Amino acid sequence: MAKLAPSLKALINAPAAKPFPVPAPPGIADLSRPDPVYAAELIREVGLKCISFNGIPRTINCLNAFRAALPAPTAARLCAAPSRAPPAPAPATLAARAAAGRALWDSVYRPFEAKLLHKLALAHPDLPVVIMHGHYALLLADPADDLSQDHPVAQPAEHGTTQPGEYGADRPGDGPGDHPPRLARLGRALTSLTAIACLRAQGGVAPQVVSHVFGLRKAVEDGSYRAAGGSLPDGDGAEDEDEGVRWLAGDEGGEWVLRTVDSIAEALGGIGMARL
Repeated sequence: MAKLAPSLKALINAPAAKPFPVPAPPGIADLSRPDPVYAAELIREVGLKCISFNGIPRTINCLNAFRAALPAPTAARLCAAPSRAPPAPAPATLAARAAAGRALWDSVYRPFEAKLLHKLALAHPDLPVVIMHGHYALLLADPADDLSQDHPVAQPAEHGTTQPGEYGADRPGDGPGDHPPRLARLGRALTSLTAIACLRAQGGVAPQVVSHVFGLRKAVEDGSYRAAGGSLPDGDGAEDEDEGVRWLAGDEGGEWVLRTVDSIAEALGGIGMARL
């Protein structure tokens, strides 16, 4: 085969033609990457809601290990104010939390929400009380923004300075006398995904996995996944999140969720590892 003329080779490789791949900009790795503090608070909130599906001991160990593994500057900037302990006495607040829990329950289990509560009561009269008030109302339903206002915020550690433009820089609680900053919120869809992932990984609870797979679909059907306080900050990728939730609620997305959980569980020791 004839060789290319030197002038042709030179023309092909001329700098003006940009003949070779352009190196990625130095900041490309940070594009669309959430702030580490926001990501850590979101992961921590997922871990807390796992109490309802995997139990208290595992959640304690998981959250302790997660905190210990965080970089010191990130750990120092985490919100330290509780968001679910109502000021006392607060009958109106408790009633509001109960209503929020019942609304979440109805959204997940409709049109069988009342029938399921009756079935739980037949197993034990306090079972629906514990599930509804101890889990759906207090834990699984995202807390209202005003529940943590009376709780002090721990002072930031040495590396806890918030820089302008960072997550938390414009949150309440950064200045003297301000209210505590709001903890991360999972929102309706990510709460269902947390339930699906926890239950699938532990094994032996297929009926509950089915319930929460349908629960995710119902979040799309009734629009509750769009409620304020979801997994992304306001205005940050809202359209992409909307499309993603709809895909995850479909058959293809549901299979992807289950297979992803299976692959992670298998790598860590196999399906049903939570029972070990």
